[in-house]
Amino acid sequence: MTEKQHFTLTSECVCTVTDQETGEVVLDEYGDEKRSDYCYGCYEEELDVFNEFVLDEWLARNDADRDTRIIVSSEAMNWDRVAGYASVSAKDLVETLALDSLWSLEFTLEEKTLTAVRRSHDELGAPFVVAIDTREE
Repeated sequence: MTEKQHFTLTSECVCTVTDQETGEVVLDEYGDEKRSDYCYGCYEEELDVFNEFVLDEWLARNDADRDTRIIVSSEAMNWDRVAGYASVSAKDLVETLALDSLWSLEFTLEEKTLTAVRRSHDELGAPFVVAIDTREE
């Protein structure tokens, strides 16, 4: 039995301020990591980590690659909780789920199953199932 993996990807910058002398993360007055005023590419770095350690792993478990067509479906998305699906290339998964505002995607990989929960100001938790598209073209 394989271990369940969790990975969160967010459109919000999570870059932190680092002390130049010690290399340690600077804390704010509440003891939290102080956020940087400038983004150093944290989203792109996290997207690369997701693609390598979650997406590629899921694809390998399903004998597929990033060019494989997948179906991304939900029974309750957007503010009005509508159902829908999209058939896209696996490499476009995150782009398909992303919104034009702040969002986070919480992925879970277990065995051959990949799911995601999208959160935004309109969605408190829209669940998505990702599957290999086995339909005939």
